[in-house]
Amino acid sequence: MRQVSDELLLGIAGVSATVIGLFLVGVLFFVEGGMRGPARESRVELWRYMRSGTRIVMLLFAMALLLSLALVAFELAWARALFVGLSVVLVVANVETAVKVRATRVTQSRTLLLNEIAGTVGVVAIVALPWILGGLRPGREDLTLAAFLALATAFASVSAIALSTFDLARLDSAPPGAEIRLLRPDSGVYPATDDYAHAVEIRDPRRLVFVAGTMGLDRAGAAGASLEEQLTLVWDNIRAILAAAGMTLDDVVRVTSYLRDVAYAEENARARVAALGRAVPTTAIVTQTLADDWLVEIEVIAAT
Repeated sequence: MRQVSDELLLGIAGVSATVIGLFLVGVLFFVEGGMRGPARESRVELWRYMRSGTRIVMLLFAMALLLSLALVAFELAWARALFVGLSVVLVVANVETAVKVRATRVTQSRTLLLNEIAGTVGVVAIVALPWILGGLRPGREDLTLAAFLALATAFASVSAIALSTFDLARLDSAPPGAEIRLLRPDSGVYPATDDYAHAVEIRDPRRLVFVAGTMGLDRAGAAGASLEEQLTLVWDNIRAILAAAGMTLDDVVRVTSYLRDVAYAEENARARVAALGRAVPTTAIVTQTLADDWLVEIEVIAAT
């Protein structure tokens, strides 16, 4: 690898310092504009992700700036120590951001998701390459490569964030969608179990679908031979009904079960949790069904 001059390192530091200032100004405008938007729960989670993303961009710029200056001003050992410390903080921040990336689904854009993948690859390269190329004692050139990669990764992330503002603007201009929140009061009422909620609050739904009592019948109208088979058929049938409305089981906000025998309650609850993968307000009623071979009947309400 070619020898690295102080002029090159100071150039990297100068570019990093300049872009940091511009990035901070952009963040201030971005935040000020976002504060005027509706404080929906999905938006709150998105802002948490954007906050984490802003932090990691600042860390990338800081690594490019501080590492370049350290290579000019201090002994190589101190630059290595700084690189190790910044690498640890950078990896931790990247993991936190990756965990929150699901919040970007609210924008209905792949820009931030692709940026998260590319950014993670960049962080791995920044942290690992100096040790791969220089061994346990990476040299000046190896650390300069890390600083350059940090600057390049930060530029790419800033570009993705800038592009994502168009998606956020479209989100703000769209009519508000449904906000769904489970209610589990901590006091004044008996506690809810993991698969149950006392109520669900739905704000600004665009569409509601009320599904009639659905039986465990196959396409020919024949009932399943066992409770397990009927429960499987019931949830398959509900999926098909919701699909006709452009919905999925993810949109279900309320479940009512009608059981022929109280002994069916536990298996019915297991099937509901397996189908929905989450808690919803639910009621189970033991009653005589319309036909002797109908062991269970379930109706749901869906909102989106």
